[in-house]
Amino acid sequence: MSPSIRLPWSDLSIKLLIFLVVYSYSETINILYTSNTFAILDNDALFDLYSTILPKRFLSIQSLVIHWQFRNNCAFQRDEPGKIAPPWDVATWESAITLLARMPSISHLSIFIQGPFYFNCEIVDMLNHLRIISVKAGGDFVIRVPWPLIIALTGVESIDRRMENQGYPFRVIRPAKVLLDRDIGPDPERQKKGDCLSNGEEFLISNISQNRHGNRGRFLFH
Repeated sequence: MSPSIRLPWSDLSIKLLIFLVVYSYSETINILYTSNTFAILDNDALFDLYSTILPKRFLSIQSLVIHWQFRNNCAFQRDEPGKIAPPWDVATWESAITLLARMPSISHLSIFIQGPFYFNCEIVDMLNHLRIISVKAGGDFVIRVPWPLIIALTGVESIDRRMENQGYPFRVIRPAKVLLDRDIGPDPERQKKGDCLSNGEEFLISNISQNRHGNRGRFLFH
């Protein structure tokens, strides 16, 4: 068996290889941002994505799925500066909406909201912020909202009627069952006072919060 023969790389061959790599990248990089759905899994991950890639790449994104969490019941009850820490405060929410409103290529946008909210009027206030966002013609804009913690005063039918005829530029959906959203993340002050949930619920919330907030700035695309 004859030994293999290695031919030396010439300068021309190396330059040609580099050219082909650069050319392939320039021809296909747009596909990454225009043909994939980016999943934003943390409140401030949208800002991390914006600051990580070139502005023109960010503005070319066409499909987004965002999971947003308000971990404090008072977020939409006259949110005072400094009362609720970012990124769970209303100011961060408004900044994210402003950034989304500047994305001209969005054709598919889904936002999953996690509360909790005390009253349905707080959910309506939160949704009103989203009116400045628009998607391309023929696209889809969906907001998934939780049930408020207090529904006994109004009843489910009254809540649904309040959500109708609002003139939203998006579709609003809720879970089929009245399932209260209690995923507020870990609260060290409550733990110090002993005002905690049961061990099973606390373990679940801790794991959800660790996955969501343990690595800041997570985002995926598929």
